Amino acid sequence: MKAGIGYAQEKNAYQCGYQAALRAMEAGSGPAPSYGLSFCTNDVDIDEFRKGLRAAFGNDAVIAGFTAVGVIANEGLSYTDSAAAVLALQCNKVKIRAASVFDSGENEKEAGMTLAKELGALPDDKVLLLFYDMVKKVKKQDRPLEMTSMLSILSGLTQGGAAKIPIFGGGLMGTLKFDHSVYFDNDRTGSNYAAGLVIGGDCGVYSAGMHGCTPFDGAYHAITKKDGAAILELDGQPVDALIDEIYQSRDWRNELPITDLTIAKNFGPKYAPCREADYINRIILGPAAGEMGIRVPEQDWQVGADVQFMIRDNEEMLASAEQNSAALLRRIKADGRTPLLGIYVDCAGRTASFSNSGEEEAALVQREFNEHNIPLIGVYSGFELATVDGECVGREWTGLLIVITHSEG
Repeated sequence: MKAGIGYAQEKNAYQCGYQAALRAMEAGSGPAPSYGLSFCTNDVDIDEFRKGLRAAFGNDAVIAGFTAVGVIANEGLSYTDSAAAVLALQCNKVKIRAASVFDSGENEKEAGMTLAKELGALPDDKVLLLFYDMVKKVKKQDRPLEMTSMLSILSGLTQGGAAKIPIFGGGLMGTLKFDHSVYFDNDRTGSNYAAGLVIGGDCGVYSAGMHGCTPFDGAYHAITKKDGAAILELDGQPVDALIDEIYQSRDWRNELPITDLTIAKNFGPKYAPCREADYINRIILGPAAGEMGIRVPEQDWQVGADVQFMIRDNEEMLASAEQNSAALLRRIKADGRTPLLGIYVDCAGRTASFSNSGEEEAALVQREFNEHNIPLIGVYSGFELATVDGECVGREWTGLLIVITHSEG
């Protein structure tokens, strides 16, 4: 497999697509790639952008792409201007299959089943990259924000016969205001989608999840009442009252989402020293209806589960991104593998402008890959998907790094 990454910031959508695709071919894929994957900011005109991609790639390449809060590539990152990151692939011993389903928000489980059947399964499949529009219904004056159920999509994938391979990816949104993400391919465009990309053949997959969050006080709280994706009570007390005590204020109710506090499950030993990799964080979207609880994007944590409040710290976040990305590349080398491509699915809440950080944490990952001359493409997401111990789980406030490799020699 030959991979090249191109990056462009152009107000003219055609030129944005054309220049990014051209740079991707020049960076490593060579002319006439077999597959082109794109991420672009929500303000890019998709029809013109796609024309630019096609003009650069030629008529034979399979094209697919997504709009998102922002994009990441070796040569730049942006979540404010018309920008795009494009991956161009020449596939030899590495094999790729892609499929997509629109109107996934009508029945997420059925969408997952359809996607599984379209993708099929082969013995040498290594990874499924799954992206979906995480916004089921945008917030309006007469209705609250409604999120797409990742759990239902995954359930459909399993029931539809999806191969038992690692799943990574994310739920995407168009802006930090929770607008729809848009998917496009050779001739279709739409939101409320689920799209999958299977990579197989002569390759391997490594991953690392980094968040830098630490326990607020170490105390565990049992979920004692919930309603769908709303957690209403912890230890028999309204969750909002517990958060009032943490902040000594009710002002957190005005944040969407809360920026410096998360709720998390520890999948490691309960009272052992804190290990970042053991924690799965959930974003707190705000108060639940009636203001006796909190809203989180997924409803997978059930009554009886123990959770902890976690603090988001910018210094810990930056250190985590730098240390974990370097450690992953060291592990790959120690295993006798060669990195072919890095994919960074990065929570949009980790951007410097949103987290009030003095530095872009994605730039630290970018620097590590540039030092080793490894292609890197990334997207700012709303929800991150990673397979941990054989099970795909949703993460938030997380930078998810996936590296496709092959054996040395």
